Amino acid sequence: MNWLAAAIIFAVIVFALIRVIKRFPKITSFSFLGLFTVLCIWGLAVYVKDRLYKSDMAKIVTSVFYRTGTATLTINGHKVTVDDSFHSLSPELQKKTVEEIAAQLGIKPSMTIGQQRVLALARARRRRAEAATMSLPEQPQPVPVQPQTGNAGKNWWDDAPVVSPSAHPVCITFDNTTNKTVEYISLHVTAKIPGHSSDVYEKYESTDKIMLPYTQHEACYRLGEYGKKSQFYSYDPGKLNWFATISYVEFAN
Repeated sequence: MNWLAAAIIFAVIVFALIRVIKRFPKITSFSFLGLFTVLCIWGLAVYVKDRLYKSDMAKIVTSVFYRTGTATLTINGHKVTVDDSFHSLSPELQKKTVEEIAAQLGIKPSMTIGQQRVLALARARRRRAEAATMSLPEQPQPVPVQPQTGNAGKNWWDDAPVVSPSAHPVCITFDNTTNKTVEYISLHVTAKIPGHSSDVYEKYESTDKIMLPYTQHEACYRLGEYGKKSQFYSYDPGKLNWFATISYVEFAN
């Protein structure tokens, strides 16, 4: 409830009280003063609560970036552009990819002493695991269990397919700088052409990620076709200025 709505309700109640006093003269001015004081306290409480809520909501800091579908690696001073899916690979596959790129470029990626020790330890563990597997008889492969339907201790999103990061290019980082737990956030995502004030893209998004005090959360969203204006198709989305304005925050308790 904003301050204007509270003021309107307050005025309506005062008007109704005046009408009641005129109709029933036995109501003393003392009773009217008491009711007026209660209304003033209520209005002040609503105003203070609204100001505190807006102050806490302003402390939820957002930053938006648009994924271009590529990532830049620096290998011994050489910058190489790779697919954005590189970040979703395991550390072993990332290292193998870097080695393959370095071999194609004719350079050798440098490794620190700590990295060399970690690599040697990983190779030793792999050799022991392979030796143990070779000494054991072949075990039958277990039959995969089909997921059960209904409430069997699973959430509806457990079987959701894993999508490519490029399918959700609009990424927003939420920084909860308050001392409260956030349970839900609704926000308005917009994009503008650099040097212009009009929106060429807009869409309302939300997240129900529970954020503890002083924590961060990143969420990525798809581009909504209905949110694209005609000028949107004339520009590279990665070069637009993206914004995220929070419209509603639900705090715990």
